[in-house]
Amino acid sequence: MIKENTLELLKLNDIEWGNYSFSRDPLQGKLNYEQKRELIIQANKCGAEQAEKLKIQFNVKSVKEYAEKFKIQVIKEESEGSDNYIVFAKFNYPDKVTIYSGNVIKVEKLIQENDMEEILGHVDIESMLLAHEMYHYFEESDKKIFTKAKKIELWKIGSFRYNSKLVALSEIAAMSFARELLNLDYNPYLFDAIMLYPHNSIKTQYLINEILTFKEK
Repeated sequence: MIKENTLELLKLNDIEWGNYSFSRDPLQGKLNYEQKRELIIQANKCGAEQAEKLKIQFNVKSVKEYAEKFKIQVIKEESEGSDNYIVFAKFNYPDKVTIYSGNVIKVEKLIQENDMEEILGHVDIESMLLAHEMYHYFEESDKKIFTKAKKIELWKIGSFRYNSKLVALSEIAAMSFARELLNLDYNPYLFDAIMLYPHNSIKTQYLINEILTFKEK
């Protein structure tokens, strides 16, 4: 079942995945469809361009080699996160990425047991997670990067305005960055579902059903 669902998720385009991402953003109600669409395009472009800069600067290398170039600490935890929620990887400012190996192993086993290696481009899960979190490292290092600089106005009183960044843009760009570094031909967002499956197949199906509602006709 997970393989069939994955094949359906592979059909989604960047705009559809972007709308899914925005559905998790607390500020998504402040934007209309066209505004979101334009921001999704720009965020994907931002992530891809950041990855291209790395390739040009250092030539094509593995994700781990790029991390070493920037002296990013990569910590591997055997646990699956906290007692309250599952964690696959996280970035801690200024330069630490933690990979939760227990979850990586479960996902690798799931992919292998369901004969999904080929349809997922033989992706290295650990490298994909590291690439995603590496984008957040670059984002925190560059105040001018699109996903850091772009903000929307929440409210204003007279000449005073309060602006806030959009979490969705950061996640969309990080996925695009990972895709470009790993030369994937699909959006890594589909791993939101795949990675949940070993922990709770029922919740995964609900999530997949929700994601597919963003598929445009």
